[in-house]
Amino acid sequence: MGELMWYCEADILAAYTGPSWGQIYREMIAQYALLGDPLMMLDAGPPEVTAELVGSNEEVSGEIDLVSGDATNMQEMNIDARDEAGIFGLRAMDSTGADLTESIVVSETRPDGETDDQQVYYNLNVPLRPFDHQILVEVFDTASSLDSDFHYTLVLNIAQDAVFMTGDDDFDPVKFVFTLDEPVEFQCEMTSGAWLHDGMVLDVQGENLEISNVVVGAGKCVRGYCG
Repeated sequence: MGELMWYCEADILAAYTGPSWGQIYREMIAQYALLGDPLMMLDAGPPEVTAELVGSNEEVSGEIDLVSGDATNMQEMNIDARDEAGIFGLRAMDSTGADLTESIVVSETRPDGETDDQQVYYNLNVPLRPFDHQILVEVFDTASSLDSDFHYTLVLNIAQDAVFMTGDDDFDPVKFVFTLDEPVEFQCEMTSGAWLHDGMVLDVQGENLEISNVVVGAGKCVRGYCG
């Protein structure tokens, strides 16, 4: 019975794969399970995942901050995903809505001799780009493959921030009030999870302001005059 039910589900999914029909039928199939059949594998929860940063051999979970160690701005990661129902797949999305899965996943393998998907190894190469953003690494199992289903999520923060100062005092550039025709000398210290190397261009702009005498230095403040 278990195999017959699997075949029926596979036939339905193969016949209805359109952008709208696909999700409807996947949700319908997910509502049914054949209890008591030893050939049916029940799903006890979301995938169990071990994530490790290569280089530091540090296991990570939940939400972490990534900081590049060199100008390559890449962080290698190993993912060990396990689930009794089987691993459906891994997806990587950034906070701009871009799907980075194909560019990040270097390899996808199974343990030697195994033919099922109950354990899958992923090797990732994560780019650390020089702007403030997040990358969500998600792992789904075969019984919970929809976005709304319970699944594993690892949040990678690649931060970029700036502090503006006049003299020794910090100020909020959004709220700061400039006086007409009165130049203001200020400093800006920018921190980034990405490695800022000489090949990058820092573009300093002011809305309704003329910025001049900008001096940029690695590990130093960005100095300039506003008027």
